This record gives sequence, structure tokens and C-alpha cells, in this order.
Amino acid sequence: MSNGTRETPAIDYADLIKEALIEQDNTLTFKLAHKDQNWTRLIGFTNTQGRMINGSPDYCNTSATSTSGRFIHIEQEKSKLRNNEIGWAKMSNALSNVFSSTLGINNLEIENSIIISPNPSFGLVKVRGKNIDSIEIFNILGQKLSFVNNSNYKDVLFVDLNNMDRGIYYFRINFKNKISIARKIIRL
Repeated sequence: MSNGTRETPAIDYADLIKEALIEQDNTLTFKLAHKDQNWTRLIGFTNTQGRMINGSPDYCNTSATSTSGRFIHIEQEKSKLRNNEIGWAKMSNALSNVFSSTLGINNLEIENSIIISPNPSFGLVKVRGKNIDSIEIFNILGQKLSFVNNSNYKDVLFVDLNNMDRGIYYFRINFKNKISIARKIIRL
């Protein structure tokens, strides 16, 4: 398992998942890239999504040097975790145990509470939701184009795409509880 870096995050979800999997099956063995510094196989450092979540300055070409702990790369052993429903249940139970107890909120509720309109848009996009800290705007190459700060935690924010070309953009909506969600926006 890896968080995409060699750093240990404040909340080490990879280690928590490892412990939860051991509770499911104590015959499982693990390597964690941020703890087993000599391990170099299957560590997820080149994963573009992991680089973005961990704040790499160039998601496509540069590995991240720090971690939020929110990206986890897991390579699952076939005969014990991927071979049948029993193995999948072990992984599902472990993930459920870690994230229901550590996050304390339902991500689906957050996802469903965000309203973005219009989408597609001719330029001005309204984002409605509670506890939004900021919105980052990315192009399809993963390059950050813009940032909207919401330090007053207004429930409605406007994102101006008028100066951007027609195409697909991604909003990363960051909440004050450090959770983020992504949404695809089409600029007409």
C-alpha cells in the first residue's frame, strides 16, 4: 500500500486499512511505501490522481513530496483478496470499518448537497453548498487554472469561466472539514 509518497500523513489511512485488513484475515502481509523505505514495487507514485490529491505542482510529470493521506494505492493479493466474494468482503469490511469510524460523515450526503448550475455553462457557474472552503478549477490535463476562496463560507459561490476556452473543466470543491469532491463542468 502507498499514499503516493514516502511521507507519513497526520492521519495514516494506509496503516489504518492495514490494521483493519489484519482483523479480517491475520494471514495477510503488507508493505507500506512510507514505512518500508526500501520497497520500490507497486507504490503508486506515478498515479496522476494521487499526485493531484497530494498537491504535486505538475500532476502529469512530478511525484508529490507531501501527502494529505487521502490517496491510498492498494495492490491486492489475488488468492486472498481478489479471487472470490469472500476476499472482496474482507476488503469491503476493512474499508467500511476505517472510513465510517474516521470520517464521521457520509460523503454521499456531501456529494448530493452540492448543486452546480448551469452545467453545461456559457461562462458563469453557480455552486451552492454548505461549508465550502474553496474551489479549484482544472483543465482536462490536470493543470490548475483558477482558485476561488470562500473564507466567509458563503453558501453560494460564482465561478467565472468566461475567459476560458470551450471544453471540459473539473472543479475540486474543498470543504472546511478537509474533504474534497470533484465535479466535471462543460464550458460551451
